[in-house]
Amino acid sequence: MHVTDTPSRAGTRAFVPVVFIATIFLSASLLFFVQPLFTRIVLPIIGGSPAVWTTAMLFFQTVLIAGYLYAHVLTRHLKSRFQLLIHLAVWAAALVFLPLAVPEHWTLDPTGPMAWQTLMLYAVGVGLPFFALSANAPLIQYWYARSGGPSAEDPYFLYGASNLGSLAALLAFPLIAEPLFGASKIGMGWAVGFCALGAFLLMSGLCASQPAKVADTTSVKTSVPARRILTWAFLAFLPSSLMLSVTSKISLDIGAVPLVWVVPLALYLLTFVLTFTHRDFVPDGLFRRLVALVLLGIVGIFSGLTGPQMGLVKLVFLVLGFFVVALYAHRKLYLERPDSAHLTLFYLTMSVGGALGGLFNSIIAPMAFNGLYEASATALLAGLMLLPKDMKLPRNILRGGIAALVVCLPAILIAFWTETPDVGKVAAYFLVSGFVAVVVTRRNLSAIYGAVVATFLASAISIDTGTDFRDRSFFGMHRIQDRGDIRVYSNGTTIHGGQRIADDTAERPQPIHYYHPKGPIAQVVNADRGESVDRVGVVGLGVGSLSCYSRPHQNWQYYEIDTMVV
Repeated sequence: MHVTDTPSRAGTRAFVPVVFIATIFLSASLLFFVQPLFTRIVLPIIGGSPAVWTTAMLFFQTVLIAGYLYAHVLTRHLKSRFQLLIHLAVWAAALVFLPLAVPEHWTLDPTGPMAWQTLMLYAVGVGLPFFALSANAPLIQYWYARSGGPSAEDPYFLYGASNLGSLAALLAFPLIAEPLFGASKIGMGWAVGFCALGAFLLMSGLCASQPAKVADTTSVKTSVPARRILTWAFLAFLPSSLMLSVTSKISLDIGAVPLVWVVPLALYLLTFVLTFTHRDFVPDGLFRRLVALVLLGIVGIFSGLTGPQMGLVKLVFLVLGFFVVALYAHRKLYLERPDSAHLTLFYLTMSVGGALGGLFNSIIAPMAFNGLYEASATALLAGLMLLPKDMKLPRNILRGGIAALVVCLPAILIAFWTETPDVGKVAAYFLVSGFVAVVVTRRNLSAIYGAVVATFLASAISIDTGTDFRDRSFFGMHRIQDRGDIRVYSNGTTIHGGQRIADDTAERPQPIHYYHPKGPIAQVVNADRGESVDRVGVVGLGVGSLSCYSRPHQNWQYYEIDTMVV
């Protein structure tokens, strides 16, 4: 049946997308502004390690699942007017938590599990407001599909507007808000925006409650194959995990400052803005080759094949490489999108995949690995995106892996039989062997994938970095190495002290590195005031080098947040 719009109806239809775009833009801005804001509020209490941010991301991703599930249930079982009433009630209940602050009764237990305490702090501090915001993206798109506005049958363009708002808020926090205002003023401004959101939600809900005459595609009861749902989750998992890995690597090697956390997340959001459109930016064949090269570089950097230090070139490559991989994954995710009848299921599955990435990086990886191996694992998994769906993957991947191991056998023997192998030379042997294995299997993409995976696994196991001790805690990766006659302790690539091995039996070892007798710390403790005090407090233990400057009449107290350092 053909329906002709009257002038008044046409004017209303033109106004509808403006209301929805403004609503979803404001909601997304509030959603992603609150993440660095609340993290900034709690940093003085729980510290500034990279794990704080990855654990916070796990919280936000988990609550996002709850919000998307809530939106999915609402849209499946209630009419639009009841969805609006219930959601406005949730929004009103969240007003009780404003302005945002650490609850007065909350205290940190240094001996308790840090990840769990961090999750609980976020839950009681910002849980309900974030839950109310997290449901808006799928809910508002669902309402628009019912509103009769332009392109209502394909409302995914609103997700691009949502992520544009998220990106704007995320960049505004470190570049504008934090330099100009304190956390309390920023919190008050955020509370005002949250209150204003209620009016926009009301207008959007009313538009959906009185739709124009359009086909009701949301009532189609078709099922989605399980394989397609798993594909959505997998494509959402990869960028989430890789983003957290890159953030942790940069934070460990350079510093845990908020801007380091914001940049990868901003690029992550930008990929949604760029991909959830109808435009193709790069031909698929060229895009796939670029992603393959980027993944090889990422694995090489995280596995140590390119050396231990994080220089500017590596930093830029990691950030841009992550952006390319995330762009490709989210482009494939957009192309796999369902019709609006399954819109909320699509976003729910996306949120589950993203949260699994956070769970893998913040909880599973620190328990399973003693190094930052999760990035290499995720990058190798991301290679599966480049393979055609119709390939017989297990058999061909196994064939390529066996071929690579045979070709790499000389490099493996060199690594194990040489008493002190040169890491650079052994890495070169593996790179050459891997190239030969790829050439041998070049007629089959899945066999090439198996060859690359086997080559990197063999090199990771075979190459000895000279580490005597390596382990992880919530606050970072700890490593002890003997470098000649010096034993060095480092967190990431930052050295936090060392000791001459010959001083093991000395009554008072000689402080070295930045604790040496002519350094600034030594000048402070050896000054007249430093010698005369009876009590000395030291924040951070390191290897305990400062204890060499203690005097018999003094009581030295160390304050260390990480029990593994002790």
